[in-house]
Amino acid sequence: MKIGPATALTAVAALVVLGVSGCEAPPNDDSPTSPAPSSRSASPHTSLYPAATGQPEIDLTITLVPGNAVDPVTSRVVCQNGKAVQPSTRADGNEACAFVKANVTSLTTPVPSDNCKKIDGGPQVADVFGRANGQLIRTSFKRTDKCQITAWDFMVPLIDPPGSK
Repeated sequence: MKIGPATALTAVAALVVLGVSGCEAPPNDDSPTSPAPSSRSASPHTSLYPAATGQPEIDLTITLVPGNAVDPVTSRVVCQNGKAVQPSTRADGNEACAFVKANVTSLTTPVPSDNCKKIDGGPQVADVFGRANGQLIRTSFKRTDKCQITAWDFMVPLIDPPGSK
């Protein structure tokens, strides 16, 4: 069978893409069934904390979008008995756990929007979602008016990544 130059070029390009993307060969039948850890999901801070034993009280994912054309920063806070456990990814996990435990109501109460002086505090947005003390958390913080900026400033221990100040 003859193949043309376009087909050959496509095949070579596919091999290059597969090689660059880090594809791995499928495991043989006698290998463990659990997937190999991904270097993209591994966190340098995960090993700082013990493994969870049972259901954690707090499991939150925080995504901070610092501004336009800036990559978001995502961290995770997982707490059991008031202490950070795996898979927490924050270096200040124990402090974040204490903050959430003491302020869970601030995560479930909407930020008022009436009678708030409009101020451009910047393009930052922080999304927080997950569970804390049995409550579903899904909230966002912005810097678009005085009320939002006040809420943002209060939430800094949770929404700003460690070392960002």
